[in-house]
Amino acid sequence: NTTQLPEYLSLEMALPPGRTHRYFTGVPMYTFGYGLSYSTVSYSNLDVFPGTVPRDGVLSIAVQVSHVAGPDVSEVVQVYTSLQNPPSHPSMSVPVQELKAFQRVLVTVGSTTTVRFQLKASDFQ
Repeated sequence: NTTQLPEYLSLEMALPPGRTHRYFTGVPMYTFGYGLSYSTVSYSNLDVFPGTVPRDGVLSIAVQVSHVAGPDVSEVVQVYTSLQNPPSHPSMSVPVQELKAFQRVLVTVGSTTTVRFQLKASDFQ
């Protein structure tokens, strides 16, 4: 909601409460990626392996997406990252969250599909 954003007097994206969805620290009226649908899907059995990513390693992510109600749906599964302890200095603007991967899947009535992602260690820098 644009009323939640400060006046556009500064180009500093990270100044509180943040200028865009990547830096906004408040509670948005609608979360980024929010969309309306005639269908209902649920996410379950999130699996992340390994727990920490080696310097040249890969993080594997799998999640099950199930069709709960409504017509067949084209669902966009998204993976975001965020820092646990972001720097507090204003000159080091770090997004609150970053989209790292996404995949569109067709989920038919009554079905469950597993969506898999692989993120490289460099995706976290």
